[in-house]
Amino acid sequence: MAGWLQEFPLAREMRVRRSARRSGLGCPLRERALPRRRMPPTTSSAAAPRHGVGQLQAWDSTLAFAADPYRFIARACAAQGTRGVRGRLLLQPTVFLTGAAAARVFYESPQLLRHDAAPGALLATLIGRGGVQTLDGAAHRHRKAMFLHLLRGPAVGALLQAAEARWTRCVQMAHHGDTASGQALYPLMQHWLFETAMAWAGVPMPPADERPRCERAMVDLFDSAASSVPGHLRARASRRWLQRWLGRCIEDARDARPVFRADGAALAIALHRDPDGLRLPTEVAAVELLNVLRPIVAVSVFVTWCQHALLLHPHARALLDSDSGVLAFVQEVRRFYPFFPAATARVHGAFDADGLHFRDGERVLLDLYGTSRDPLCWEQPDEFRPARFLQAAPGRYSFVPQGGGDAALHHRCPGEDFAVALMALAVRRLAGTRCNAATDDLSIDMRRLPALPRMELCVRGLGPVPDTDTPPGEPTQTLHTSVRLGRARVFVQIRPVPPLDWRGMLDTTAQQRVAITRYAAAALREGRHSVCLRAVPGSVSLDDAPTAPAPGPARRR
Repeated sequence: MAGWLQEFPLAREMRVRRSARRSGLGCPLRERALPRRRMPPTTSSAAAPRHGVGQLQAWDSTLAFAADPYRFIARACAAQGTRGVRGRLLLQPTVFLTGAAAARVFYESPQLLRHDAAPGALLATLIGRGGVQTLDGAAHRHRKAMFLHLLRGPAVGALLQAAEARWTRCVQMAHHGDTASGQALYPLMQHWLFETAMAWAGVPMPPADERPRCERAMVDLFDSAASSVPGHLRARASRRWLQRWLGRCIEDARDARPVFRADGAALAIALHRDPDGLRLPTEVAAVELLNVLRPIVAVSVFVTWCQHALLLHPHARALLDSDSGVLAFVQEVRRFYPFFPAATARVHGAFDADGLHFRDGERVLLDLYGTSRDPLCWEQPDEFRPARFLQAAPGRYSFVPQGGGDAALHHRCPGEDFAVALMALAVRRLAGTRCNAATDDLSIDMRRLPALPRMELCVRGLGPVPDTDTPPGEPTQTLHTSVRLGRARVFVQIRPVPPLDWRGMLDTTAQQRVAITRYAAAALREGRHSVCLRAVPGSVSLDDAPTAPAPGPARRR
């Protein structure tokens, strides 16, 4: 992809020759033409970028952006040594920005507006027309105040209560659908969060025969919008169907029919009035209701990343003993893993800000994924280190997985508290379950939107891990437990070897318990927070072939 971003040597040499002729130096030697450099990796250097906006040599970068949507902007800016580059996207002049300093300009500049900024394909699928994401100024602040009232404070507790109640149903569904390889985690979390969102918002469930279609349509809005052409068309159709259905419900609610629950968010949105005292058009109210429901279901992407992190970074499990540790783990997942690639704005009136020049009418894209990995703001940004969030609160412009700035004033997602709370709940449940990867391939498909593990993560028996008080149904299976050593905790996986089974493991001898503690202490001295053991009658030893990959030794790819 470097050819899209770098200067062709011949073109560069021709410019050098023309410059030399103008200056009277004649034709320079061929050696004066600088060789083409390879593009540096994303956020590989912490050197401060120079001022100004670079220029991409490709006439249009749509294909290059589609090939690597999460890393294209950061790599293009790194190649130019600037915080921004100018090019074309979808044939329109576009400025690509990355980094915390550029994020501050993006959110605080009054000339950068959201009206007419998002591409039509995005409006027809993910965002919707007339929603809060497309507003500016007083209209945006008034509409955003409604969302902040609905999505903060006591609403978080109500959401968690609904999520807790429906997790049990999710567990039962997982047990019922278990296969030899388990059940895929991502669709299971979509189902859990869809039911949670509908119950919390007070939206009536559609009839049983239409319920799967409604859930699939909700998922299509974020999971299929940027996929293949058939997937994108399906996402468009899903939005039209959902808006028609919710529009009918909103009209019934405005006619005083008991459609929505009286204390739910759906009724509040249906009855909301704009600054002029008028109710929102039915189509816009349906868009805003979807802007509450869809993001809750989209947290399934973050939950999948939480499980990926638990598998790939088992050392991070040591933080899950406390609420602050769980919060740090969740925030690092949001920082480290891809979610939204970029945010868009439109320049209304040329201006300069912090060494960056913007021309009237240009589209501006802010790199959200790369900004959360800005090496000028984060120490070792390409490493998964949840402990960094135990030291200081993240900055408004350096930590932007769901937008930056002040949520009340800028276009930062007002539902971040919901996302964090749901992720924390899921992490506590997943950390105590038997979850496996379908294969050993835990790599990430960065071309997909939203990005996901290349191979599905599967769960078996999604529920509390059996302990010494809860023997499992199978006669021989792996035991997951933990040993606390001082302030640290080591996760232990013990595989009973026949004829020993679970019932035999319930009566461990003092010698076996001492051996387990000794192996856990040895692992901790080596910097590991997990160990795999095998148990035979009367003794315990290291297991060279654990039956499950989690919790196992840390692996990096």
